[in-house]
Amino acid sequence: HLDSNCGEWDYNSHLHLCDLPSAATPDHDKTFCNTEIARWVTTYSREGRWVTDISAMLAHLQQGGKRRFKWSASKQGKKCFANDVCVETAYITTASLRLRNSGKGVRPVQMIQAFSGGQFGPTYNDKQKPLTFKVPEGTKKVGLHALITGHGFGKSVENCSEFCNHEHHFSVGGKTFIHDHPSAQSQNGCLERINEGVVPNQFGTWPYGRGGWCPGLDVSPWVQDITAQIDLKGDNVLTYQALFKGKPYTPTPLPGKTSADGGNIKMLAWLVFYQ
Repeated sequence: HLDSNCGEWDYNSHLHLCDLPSAATPDHDKTFCNTEIARWVTTYSREGRWVTDISAMLAHLQQGGKRRFKWSASKQGKKCFANDVCVETAYITTASLRLRNSGKGVRPVQMIQAFSGGQFGPTYNDKQKPLTFKVPEGTKKVGLHALITGHGFGKSVENCSEFCNHEHHFSVGGKTFIHDHPSAQSQNGCLERINEGVVPNQFGTWPYGRGGWCPGLDVSPWVQDITAQIDLKGDNVLTYQALFKGKPYTPTPLPGKTSADGGNIKMLAWLVFYQ
């Protein structure tokens, strides 16, 4: 237990899949590692261990062969002690992929990136254009897979996006699927999720509920089966918008301020096709 060496704050942590080498970029060092396949948020001065189900991401590995991953975390800087001794805080990370046949009868074979997040405010939904798509031949199931976390606080009355209930509406085939965060303003929202994997006995404000995450927990993908709403033969249209209290969000300035910041929503949504 090396809590004295662990970062004092919560930091975003990501696992990315790197591009396959090609004729144009045969050298691994020249490939890009931009496909985020898993996300965690570190603890307050504690170590952690999680098992995260990212089964849909198997679609990215269909070509087989040797693949490369990149793990990264927010910069942590230095941690200083009472005796004025400062040390660089860093994480020692061990990761492994566990592959198994769970007998579901289908497997993910293809993914389409549908939407991404950004600054939460009046223009957030402007870039969320409807996605028109056809289902690949042989598809038996269509899923929606999303990573959604809100960050930033203290710059608006609503305390978005870390401590407000931002709502995410995905609509297809006449039905809307909603992912929201009702515990975002709860004093014990993350404390009450210890049974889900939140590391207990952290320091600082770790018990507070957040908009889509907790310190010391993996970000579980939000997964929906949308097969019943899909036309397997023709065109389909998927739309998305983020709301606050059922309406597009305009941050309310704090008393004495003329402007406000609604924080940032880190969101990545995929359509997943199973055969």
